[in-house]
Amino acid sequence: MAKPIVKLTGTRQEFYWEEEKIYALVSRIHEHSDGRTTAEVLLKVNRPDIPSHIIHTQLNLLSARSKKQLIEEAEDRYPLPQGRWTNIVEQLCEGSLENYRKGKPAKEIWPVEGEETPEAPFLIKPLLYKDKPTIIFGEGSTGKSYLALTLGILTQLPYPDNPLGLLPQRANVLYLDYEADETEFRKRLTLLGNGLGVSPVPILYRECELPLVDDIDHLEQVVAEHEIGFIIIDSLGVAAGNANLNDAPTATAFYSALRRLKVTSLIITHTSKEERSKATPFGSVYFTNLARSVFEVRRHQEREANEIAIDLVHIKNNQGPLLEHQGFKIEFKPDRATVTRMEPRTIPEFLEKMSLKARITQLLKEEGKASSSDIAEMLDAPEETVRRTLNRYKNIFVKINRQWGLKHEE
Repeated sequence: MAKPIVKLTGTRQEFYWEEEKIYALVSRIHEHSDGRTTAEVLLKVNRPDIPSHIIHTQLNLLSARSKKQLIEEAEDRYPLPQGRWTNIVEQLCEGSLENYRKGKPAKEIWPVEGEETPEAPFLIKPLLYKDKPTIIFGEGSTGKSYLALTLGILTQLPYPDNPLGLLPQRANVLYLDYEADETEFRKRLTLLGNGLGVSPVPILYRECELPLVDDIDHLEQVVAEHEIGFIIIDSLGVAAGNANLNDAPTATAFYSALRRLKVTSLIITHTSKEERSKATPFGSVYFTNLARSVFEVRRHQEREANEIAIDLVHIKNNQGPLLEHQGFKIEFKPDRATVTRMEPRTIPEFLEKMSLKARITQLLKEEGKASSSDIAEMLDAPEETVRRTLNRYKNIFVKINRQWGLKHEE
């Protein structure tokens, strides 16, 4: 009996026996702790004169009893010459297990020629690295979803000369919504599109009900079918499912599934409620460790104001140096939401949480020049620490006589 034609899409495996006109789809392969290896198997016949469906079932790929049962049911529903179904099921089980377990082949990697290593590629420079997971986290109502969708619009168009000073590459976007619904998403998309002043652009949207791990086979199909290059996950807490977010296996399972999509991902989540010296994303530390870049979103809004200021604080970067604080402002009107750049150091609530270097820079920007003792007094900081900071960053600060100023406009 001839071997089948095999097509692999992520972990989905398609088999086709040309002579018998039998099609099989194997998906959701899972190795259990008790030794079982199960998969969903869909069998169809490719003939125009009869219904195509034969059977859709779960199969234990290593169980003789399970395979025998499938052979008998398939034979009963669509008879083939003696022994054909046995051969088909055996080839199906053997081939799907081999494809599942072999993974990617090992290959020899050589260093890059030349003295300088290339910069890690961006999807949206300088915020999102290409084909890597990035987390943005913060308290509720900090504008995380609006900011994420803005990045999606810039990428889908693309919009290189945008007012935010970002450099997006073109990619199809998929928005996975675990919190809101289509009506809310359409409203945000319309408001942001109007605010940017761009022609209407569609974003592929999916209202999700299953955890990412359980939905990954279908998502692989969506990503392949629509040639998706950028996924926004809103938000992590629900996308990770009913498992305990503080458990490391929950985080590792989530990222293992996400890795299968092979796209840039922006993961929205909330701030941990645990008492720590620094804010961190909610859940296991592995959610942070396995992301390549992590931003904290801080928000400031005056009471009854129709705009919010956002301070995007870069707290982790595996691909390069940490960015300076990135400031954005979202102004809401009945028919639009306008996102623009702003200097976060101009907001006192942001400035007081920044480094001493940033606080000195803003002070000298406002005062012009000042002595180290005056700077220490105005910032309520130890004078010795101020002196060390001024001398450490002589590319920023310059001393003229006994006063310090900015070497160049920051």
